Amino acid sequence: MANFFDWLDAKKISFSRTPGGQTLISDDVDLAGSDIQRLPDELLVSGHLILRNTPLATLPIGLNVLEDLDLRNTSITALPPDLSVGGGLFLENTRILSLPENFRIEDALDLENSLITTLPRNLWIGGYLNLRGTAISSLPEDWYVEGPLLLDVEKIASPLA
Repeated sequence: MANFFDWLDAKKISFSRTPGGQTLISDDVDLAGSDIQRLPDELLVSGHLILRNTPLATLPIGLNVLEDLDLRNTSITALPPDLSVGGGLFLENTRILSLPENFRIEDALDLENSLITTLPRNLWIGGYLNLRGTAISSLPEDWYVEGPLLLDVEKIASPLA
């Protein structure tokens, strides 16, 4: 297993520590296809964090990504309750089972072909929501989606469908 900080050094991506103890990376981090299995807690990425096709199974506590977070084709099953994403969140083909209550995403939320079965209360999405290929059969009453809603109409019991 590759060490995350060794990987950063090899890619010549600099990082620093904030006064609050976070590891700050002022760039995009593209780990797609790498063998990284663990990220440090309290990680702040000011760009995109791409973890697609990695063996990563859990996300660290205090993860803050200012742009998109791409978790497609990972073994992720849950999101930490303190996760913060300033762009889109891509969970296609993951083992994600649920989203935290009061979950807010500033751009797109793509859950296509994930194992999620229900949406949380007070869900807020600033872009599109893709539910295709999920086991979701109903939509919550207290939610907001600013962009298009992509779903399998025959599976959803809602006036929207």
